[in-house]
Amino acid sequence: MFKPVWIAVAAACVLVSGCSATRYPALPTWSADAILAMDCNGLRQARDVALGTERQIANLAAGGRAERPRLYSTTRADADRAVQARLASIDAALSAKTCPA
Repeated sequence: MFKPVWIAVAAACVLVSGCSATRYPALPTWSADAILAMDCNGLRQARDVALGTERQIANLAAGGRAERPRLYSTTRADADRAVQARLASIDAALSAKTCPA
């Protein structure tokens, strides 16, 4: 009697996990104090991470339809906006600290 219910629950779990597994990577926001507290090497490393995330987003968007995020995942626009905000704050901190290139 309960077997069809468990099969339906298992199928729903597989469906939901498959849809949520593909999502655009998102970078959390940093406070201005946290960014200004970093040294030049830390800022460069954070910039490299942000650029890598930007490439991941572009690769996911260029992939086939089955590879693109869907349902409740982060939208590409939100992910792009977060990366651009992170890069802008890192670049501003790098120029404020006058870090050598």
